[in-house]
Amino acid sequence: MQQDSPEPVQRRLPLLMGFIILFALVLFFRLWHLQVAKGAYYYELAESNRIRPIKIRPPRGVIFDRKGRPMVENVLTFDISLVPEDAPDLDEVGRAANGAVDGGINVETAALVGAAGANCLVAGNAVFGAPDPKAAIAAIRASAEAARDRAAEE
Repeated sequence: MQQDSPEPVQRRLPLLMGFIILFALVLFFRLWHLQVAKGAYYYELAESNRIRPIKIRPPRGVIFDRKGRPMVENVLTFDISLVPEDAPDLDEVGRAANGAVDGGINVETAALVGAAGANCLVAGNAVFGAPDPKAAIAAIRASAEAARDRAAEE
């Protein structure tokens, strides 16, 4: 095995250094271009990339009881997630948004959450454990609406 003499290696060394310096300059220029020249464009692109509408098919249809009456139906709902840092005026957003409360709802708690502005209540045990579910729903609705109306007048 023959080794190159040091003279040809010494002649190729400046070429290698030139290539490394050129590569570093191209890399530095490209980084500058992305950060400084196009920074605002990519910032806007990233900010607008937060909302991703995803259609989710309902896992089931209407559920009927043994007499053929619908027990459960699909209801279209919308969920909104809010990042507090992105809201320009969090108090205004809170006043404009409709609230929903899921669970622990009965006639007494419906008045509390109704006064707080919730307009969508999910009550399980208070309805299905009641002797008359229709009357329970009507009482919960009336309690929440009355409390919301009183809070709106104040």
